[in-house]
Amino acid sequence: MDILKLVDFVKSWEIFHKIEWEYEQIVSDFDFWDFIESWDFLYVESEWNFEKINKNKTTLFILDNLLPENILSYLKNNNIELAVFTILDLNFGLSSYWNKIWLSKLDLWDLINQNISIYEPYDLISLLSDIEIDINSNDSKKYIRINDLDLPWNFVNGDVPDIISMSEHWLSWSAFTIFATGTMLPEVVRISHILSEHWLFVDVFILNKLNFELDEKMKTLISNNNNIMFILDLFNSKEYEKFIKGKLKDHNIKFICPDYNKITTVFDEYRFEEALFNADCLVERLR
Repeated sequence: MDILKLVDFVKSWEIFHKIEWEYEQIVSDFDFWDFIESWDFLYVESEWNFEKINKNKTTLFILDNLLPENILSYLKNNNIELAVFTILDLNFGLSSYWNKIWLSKLDLWDLINQNISIYEPYDLISLLSDIEIDINSNDSKKYIRINDLDLPWNFVNGDVPDIISMSEHWLSWSAFTIFATGTMLPEVVRISHILSEHWLFVDVFILNKLNFELDEKMKTLISNNNNIMFILDLFNSKEYEKFIKGKLKDHNIKFICPDYNKITTVFDEYRFEEALFNADCLVERLR
């Protein structure tokens, strides 16, 4: 299966050939240099440049150094409740160290409470699907998180579900249930294989949409086990955890997030290990 880094895909401009006329305006703090002339592109180095943004246009914000809080604060201060936009956040969470101006402390519930949908794609196909926008739908405001970890090019074909049950990929049994977000797909596959070596076979679900809804089929699949572990790269998650528990009231839920306080390295390959968030560390935290 072909793999790629979604951040690299975006920064190489290839994404703009895929989304074509989805947005009237692109606003980014990453300089795309000789950008396609037909696009209305605005390069913003800091929040001080936001005044140049055309508030009446459907906008894709691409954040390289800036934080989602910067854009959300701008939108709130300008009373743009009816705005149609997508915030594409490059290198969130653990990957934001030494890539961003700071670590985002946004609780995802703050977005959900503003009717902003939250996505974390698990492959290129889901990213392109997530970034499509319908100005007349309830999904016209989006926040999409990606980082520079390796992901499949096309893990799914056809429709992109909000939740994937990995039972179709032979990751299913009754020890307990793991929910993880799209970015963690390869790591969760490794986790499942390590657990199986210890005769612990688990159900696995991957979230593309973090403010997901459960249909009857998914409720039935999840009901096989009362013990659910959520693996999330979130710094501040208390209100979001309440949101999850409200959807899964009859389950025992544990949330496992990185230990950001342990990070001392600038190297990506060691950062997840230090934060106890790579496969080997997560297995120990799950068992």
